[in-house]
Amino acid sequence: MKRPPEVDTWIAELAPADREIYEAVESVILSTGLVDEIVYSYKLPTFKHGKLPVTVATWKGGISLAARSAAPIEAFRAKHPEITGGKISVQFRRDAELPIDDLAELVRAALMPPS
Repeated sequence: MKRPPEVDTWIAELAPADREIYEAVESVILSTGLVDEIVYSYKLPTFKHGKLPVTVATWKGGISLAARSAAPIEAFRAKHPEITGGKISVQFRRDAELPIDDLAELVRAALMPPS
């Protein structure tokens, strides 16, 4: 999937350790097969399925991921209480392993419309 040039610039400006985490997170997001479009929204890479977004950002300890709804975040954090974040976000530390399968589940839940 083609990224907007602004997203490529954003990625290029990341510190190498953060770029590595970002690339792993982006790979998981895209592996769900749900992303229709990548946009640069509020100066951040945002992956959309219809109108539902998942946004990636930086924070002082690494990379964060935010969803529109708290439910997918709560389910993820119930499995990974060691991963911090806010009501609609999780923060992945540079020095921690990325829980790939559970992250993919979070992304699928965030990008699928509620039934």
